[in-house]
Amino acid sequence: MRCPIRSLRLGLPLLLLLLAGAALAEPLSRRVLALSDAEKARLPAATKQQAVQTFGLRAMALSNDFVARHDARYDKVVPGTQRIRDQKQTGRCWIYATDRVLRSIALRKGVGQVPPMSTSFVNYHALRKLAHGVLREAAAGRKGLDPEAVGDASEGGYQPWALEIIREHGFVPRSLQGTTADGASSGLAVVELQRLVAAGQQELGALKRGPGAKARRQAILARYEREVDALLGTTLGAPPESFTYRGKRYTPASFLRDYLRLEPADLDLVVLGNNPTRAFGRRRRVKDPGMAPFHVYNVSMPVLQQAVKATLERGEAVYVSTNVSPNQPYRAEGKNIPARARGILSLGAFRYDALIPQHRLSKHDRIDAEISPTNHAMAITGYDAEGAQFRKWRIENSWGKDAGAAGHWHMYDDFFREYVTEVAVPRALVPKEILQRADARAKQAAKKKAKGS
Repeated sequence: MRCPIRSLRLGLPLLLLLLAGAALAEPLSRRVLALSDAEKARLPAATKQQAVQTFGLRAMALSNDFVARHDARYDKVVPGTQRIRDQKQTGRCWIYATDRVLRSIALRKGVGQVPPMSTSFVNYHALRKLAHGVLREAAAGRKGLDPEAVGDASEGGYQPWALEIIREHGFVPRSLQGTTADGASSGLAVVELQRLVAAGQQELGALKRGPGAKARRQAILARYEREVDALLGTTLGAPPESFTYRGKRYTPASFLRDYLRLEPADLDLVVLGNNPTRAFGRRRRVKDPGMAPFHVYNVSMPVLQQAVKATLERGEAVYVSTNVSPNQPYRAEGKNIPARARGILSLGAFRYDALIPQHRLSKHDRIDAEISPTNHAMAITGYDAEGAQFRKWRIENSWGKDAGAAGHWHMYDDFFREYVTEVAVPRALVPKEILQRADARAKQAAKKKAKGS
């Protein structure tokens, strides 16, 4: 016996949409975006196709059932998360994420007011070190270095670079060295810097050997280094040698030490990676001209997550590298995404397989195929767990308050496991035996290579 009441209760919105989809020349109702997963699955193929073409693949794949279960509760949140910054048209995410980490350490140590860090201060020194490094390599006769080693137009970098600069030069508040016009959209300044370095490489490379060649080489190098400093000083602004903050005089180094109370041990962070294309328990060396080398220790996901949890429980934010580009399929952001869903990062929040042929690749295979590479740094500021299992992670971004959920992201654990590739945590919170084994293996490999050569 047919039950018309039951049919109407389950399918009235769906029936209206089916009728709309039957005449494909007519505009499709926006109510299709609010259907449950089961209702979307029952739509005819032609209606699904029209809906995707009208509202977009991401919006149609978003699971409203998942969004209904989503919440913003966290078991642990580190203090000082209210300041959301905006990196604008720059690639300084690695500096902003480091700023958040340092701010949390200073707050944990009892500093009452922690000013935002000048990203221009760090970026000036980073570009200067890289440019000088490439020029010195050329002066030493080493050829083939790409001028883009100075930094591409996006100004990308690593947290160890930021920590190296802060250890050497100190800390300057944003109010003392703000972002210039070219600093806010710095592609042109970086391209001009690359052009300058390339000219220096050519001139040094063309220098012939002979009496006085060494002196001429040093003179050319010094001239180009001065020009690098002048270019950066004009576009980004030269860092202050001293300044007054809250009525007291500081240098950048004394501000780091005396005001922020940050000691060398506070800046001793280690980079943990999770790259299944490489053996766990090993390390790899990262070296760029002008910068000190650092190591990435490749560990299993449980080891990495426990180190992140221990850092958060100590009251410190964690630097994280991942992929949240506009073409990231599991990022709830953009046109036709409801406000309640914005900021969700989760594989479970999307059902693409109901709309298009989809083959999910493992993390190993994506990295191996260079699909959706790591391209952004943020700060982890909290976690939510269900028993011994992590549910989601609170992420502070640097794209302003209008991005994500008021500047934050809710990274569910399925996304974390699949797309997080590196974090930086206090060395003291990583089990010593993990680092020691990797260090020992690297030394053994170096000895074996030396014997073979």
